[in-house]
Amino acid sequence: MIIKKILIVVLAWFLLSHNVLADNCQNQSSESGQKTNPGSIGKIDLKQKVDEILAEISDANFFNVAVCHQYIDQRTSVAYLTPTSEFILPAQGNQEQSLEIINNLFKIRLALHEKLREFDGAGTIGAACVNSIREANQFIRFAEEYLMEWGRFDGELDQLEKAAGSPLSFLSVEKPHKMVNEERFGNNPELKTGDVLVIRGNANVSAMIARLGDEESIFSHSAIVGEDQDNKKYIVEALIPKGLIYTPVDQWLRETRDARVAVYRFNDEAMSQKAGRAIYRYAVDKGKTAPYDFAMDESDRTMFFCSEVAQYGYWLASDGDIVLPKHRTAACKLRTSTSFFDDMGIKTEGSLFSPADIEVDPRFELVLDFRDISANRLLQARRKDAVLQSIYQWMTRESEKDRYNFYSTPKYFLLGTFAKIVRQFGVGAEIFPKHIPFNTLQTLLRYEDVAKILLKNLEEIENNRKAGSPSLSFRDLMTANEQFREADCKKYYPGLGGSTENQAYGVVQPGGYFYLPVQNTPVRDTSEFHDFFRGTCSS
Repeated sequence: MIIKKILIVVLAWFLLSHNVLADNCQNQSSESGQKTNPGSIGKIDLKQKVDEILAEISDANFFNVAVCHQYIDQRTSVAYLTPTSEFILPAQGNQEQSLEIINNLFKIRLALHEKLREFDGAGTIGAACVNSIREANQFIRFAEEYLMEWGRFDGELDQLEKAAGSPLSFLSVEKPHKMVNEERFGNNPELKTGDVLVIRGNANVSAMIARLGDEESIFSHSAIVGEDQDNKKYIVEALIPKGLIYTPVDQWLRETRDARVAVYRFNDEAMSQKAGRAIYRYAVDKGKTAPYDFAMDESDRTMFFCSEVAQYGYWLASDGDIVLPKHRTAACKLRTSTSFFDDMGIKTEGSLFSPADIEVDPRFELVLDFRDISANRLLQARRKDAVLQSIYQWMTRESEKDRYNFYSTPKYFLLGTFAKIVRQFGVGAEIFPKHIPFNTLQTLLRYEDVAKILLKNLEEIENNRKAGSPSLSFRDLMTANEQFREADCKKYYPGLGGSTENQAYGVVQPGGYFYLPVQNTPVRDTSEFHDFFRGTCSS
């Protein structure tokens, strides 16, 4: 056993040192995330297009590994670049027709995962195809959620909870709030030991975590179902304020209400149960002394970030043979173009284990998908995704001189200092832990403020739209953010028409603690966020 573990370590060193793994940022394409313009294509009948795509993906002679990336890219480009007004939708409020399209969109996701497993089993799949399937899943989920809103399913959960007199478990709801892989797991599957839950939280920091990688995600958290010696099940997870914890499943289901929850099941039931039991035992033994790992350092098992919990459970159960995930998320754009990872204290290089990586791990199958449309949770999650996507894009612009950076100001230095001090006296325990690094705290405070400003603008735009209009598309949200940024930037640089050089006003570079203006600096009190987050005004 010792010799086996030594060989595993040596092999891992060899792969890393020879850049065989996806940890080399030099080989990452700068075009990641850009969409190909499909040109003018006119009106699109959504039902007809969804039926067409489902048939094509199910046809082995049509959809194969050779066309995977190109095929998906063309269709996601159409979905992203086509205005919402160009889609022919069911009549608003027609739940039957909306649900029919949602069902087939869900079938497309299941079919894509089967193709992923097929291509991976044959050893022919590459990163381009994997990442295209990631992106397709994201676009399809957005489409399903838009149709839930359009079909007016938004009040159903609230009505059911009111009738029941208590919060509902996501396991107890029906379509389209919960979509189930019925062919594999029946109509009403329960959670099993070793299941991995991939989750989207409701906070702004959730969007920040979800979109850390080069391949953007809509999930921000993961957890695993553990089990004790009496077969009682628990949710084992790592939370920012609490670190590694375990909660009885029934209690967790009652108390937790996230925007999205997807349940994935490992393909070996015995190993899955072993993993759930192993991580539960570890959490009982070490949980109170295992805080949240802001560095996202997978080699340090004294601290945990969320994805690391399931990873360690399966590693323990298999004596190191099973390493999650199969396909990691590249993390190059923010690492190489910005100081963000350093500001946050994130140590991972080249790639990271994003919660959504389980979605493209061929060893796992999707059991069910839950999305909470009540209280505008999904709408808010999409807005937050668009806001953080915009912020990251501004920070990773092609030209270094154009990139946006966060600048420390007295406000955030004092806020961070005050927060660290009062936290030592027990204040804010439910928000962040005592060990949070000072730079991490400052960075989170600044991100939170920019996000709130942009979210407020998006909410005002949505509220001023004509009654009965569909929600803004993701592209619409991104466009609104860009228009707001450009207008706010020009307010910050009066008389320069938005053409700026940061040094023109004696601004310290990122990493300094204070913003220090020189004499005769123009008054810039109308800008919403450019005093602490700025680059050049041009698009």
